[in-house]
Amino acid sequence: MLSPMAPSVGEELWEIVQKSGYPQMTASHCAAENGAEAASVFAERWPKVDETALKQQNVTIVVQVNGKVRFRLEDVEADQSQEALIQAASEHAQAKKWLFDLGSGQQRAIRKVIHVPNKIINIII
Repeated sequence: MLSPMAPSVGEELWEIVQKSGYPQMTASHCAAENGAEAASVFAERWPKVDETALKQQNVTIVVQVNGKVRFRLEDVEADQSQEALIQAASEHAQAKKWLFDLGSGQQRAIRKVIHVPNKIINIII
């Protein structure tokens, strides 16, 4: 990754990595072990991206009530439905202050919900 910007440093680091026996070397490394001349870092392929490693398992959802940030739902499973997030938000400890009527304990009527998946839920009362 460094070689296009600093080719001489990249070549030196590649040679050090090959000599150290890094376990995930490519076919050119195997040729270098068998007595052939070590291949240049420029002859190697770019690393492949593992798409499954990039997917987040848990996210933090910001909960807004009437457009103002009131609390956050930490470590919530990614890609949850809007209904599941409203349920989780109403069970949160700080939700009683904003989503429930303090006198009667009844949940206030929700007029509108704006949901951006894996980021925010805005509850308009």
